[in-house]
Amino acid sequence: MANWNPNSRTRSRGREPLTTCAGCGRRIPRDKAVCVKKRGSGILSKDLDLPKDIVIDVNIQELCYCISCAKHRHIFERLKARAKYKRGEF
Repeated sequence: MANWNPNSRTRSRGREPLTTCAGCGRRIPRDKAVCVKKRGSGILSKDLDLPKDIVIDVNIQELCYCISCAKHRHIFERLKARAKYKRGEF
């Protein structure tokens, strides 16, 4: 660890696996991608004629974007607002 940099994000992990941007299809390293979870539509039990109105299946996708697509889609502002809400600063 002679060349260890305390400000480095990779910390000598070597080559990161590549992931595909959901916006433009660009191949980017996994640690550089901006990933968000998106909830899809679920199946209600009234569609299946079950007694209670509950959600049975909810699809959750993790979408990863490159930096330029994340800036274009205003994802950074959403992540900042969510983090501010979790900290209690309304």
